[in-house]
Amino acid sequence: MLLVYVENILAVSEVAEELVGVIGSKFKLKKSSVGRPSRYLGGGIEQVQTDDGRIIWSANCIEALGCCLASGKLGFDPVRPDDVLSPLDCALISKIDWAEFYPDADEQLPRRMPTPHGAEVLTRAYVDANHAGNLANRRSHTGILIYINNSPVLWYSKKQNTVETSSFGSEFVALHIAVEMVEALRYKLRCFGVPIDGPTEVLCDNRSVVTNSSVLASTPNKRHNAI
Repeated sequence: MLLVYVENILAVSEVAEELVGVIGSKFKLKKSSVGRPSRYLGGGIEQVQTDDGRIIWSANCIEALGCCLASGKLGFDPVRPDDVLSPLDCALISKIDWAEFYPDADEQLPRRMPTPHGAEVLTRAYVDANHAGNLANRRSHTGILIYINNSPVLWYSKKQNTVETSSFGSEFVALHIAVEMVEALRYKLRCFGVPIDGPTEVLCDNRSVVTNSSVLASTPNKRHNAI
C-alpha cells in the first residue's frame, strides 16, 4: 500500500524497499528522505508488532486518544502504554462532542476538530448582485467579500448561472452563495482550532431579501422586474 500526499510517499508493505526502488527508477528522490519513516505529514510514526502482522500508527494520534480516554469522553478503558489501538478504537475519536466548545454553533462541526485556542475572531460578509448586468443574456453578477476581523480573506465575483426576472431573485441567489462560502470558512477555521466569536454578520442592501431570509413568515416582495 502506498500513501501519497503531494510529494510525500509512505510505503506500507513487506517489500517496501523494493517499491521505493521502483519509484526511484522513474523519479528523482531525495536520498536523505529515503528510509524507515519517523514522521509523516507532521505526525510522529512508530511501528507496532501485533499478533497478526505489522501496523504503522501515528504516535500523535495515540497520545490524543489517551488524553480523551482518560478524560472519560470515550466509552471504554483508558489506553495503557503497552496497548495497541485497533481501527475501531481510532475511529471512536470522532465521537467526541465538540458542541461544548461552541454552544452557539448551529452549523456542522468537524468531527476531528482540535481544541480551540487563541483569541476569538470576528467574521463578516458583504454581498451584492448586479441584476441583469449582462445585456446579451440578461444574467446577473454576484459580488461577495468576506472578512476575518478587519482583513479581507475571500472575495467572489462571477456571473450567475440562472436568469432572474427581478432584483429580488438575483440578490437571493447571491446571498445563497455567500452563506455557503461563510459556512465553508467557519468549518475550515474550526479545523485549524481557531475560535469564532458568535455568528457571522452578512450584510445585504436588499431589504426584501433580508426580511424573507430572516423572517420565515414574510411574503416575497419582488421589484425591478426586467422587461
